[in-house]
Amino acid sequence: ILGCGFNKPDPANSEALAFISRREAVATVLAALQLGIRQLDTAPLYGAGLSEEYVGDALLEAGLDATVGLKVWTKAGVVIRRAEQVSLNQAPLPLGFTGERATIRDYSFGMAQRGLEESLIRLRLPAVTGLRVHGPNRQDRVTIGGNIHEPMAVDGTEQTLATDGILAGLSALRSDGVIEEVSLGL
Repeated sequence: ILGCGFNKPDPANSEALAFISRREAVATVLAALQLGIRQLDTAPLYGAGLSEEYVGDALLEAGLDATVGLKVWTKAGVVIRRAEQVSLNQAPLPLGFTGERATIRDYSFGMAQRGLEESLIRLRLPAVTGLRVHGPNRQDRVTIGGNIHEPMAVDGTEQTLATDGILAGLSALRSDGVIEEVSLGL
């Protein structure tokens, strides 16, 4: 499995990570596909949506033949918005958005479908193999530029496991045949 986090050491700060360029990320995925890797793991949280966009760019460049037998997993529980529009009611970012991005965590039932739809747009795929609940044990609800902007008001793990939580939403997507697998990414 190629994990598509696309981080590298930040030369300006030895204790931090920087996101690699689109060119480097696409080249990495293309090389993995050429080597026969057929399982990719990404997430909206990685680079505030950039990881999924970069994987989508690479798959588009690789063409349909390169994606035969490909399995792609992404994560649920996080959506990406403009930093100045930190609301679930706002529209998702357009592909290629270059402004400051905010990540918003929400582990409610409806976020399973919403997160999947938004990830598929960034990945430019009709479907993914599976979804993992991403980091319900974290305490940051809204993060902008890597800094916590707003803490979680509710316990993400409790919300995930509730009968109206995201795990139930993901299970419904699996039962409906939309995705094959459900798992946790802690």
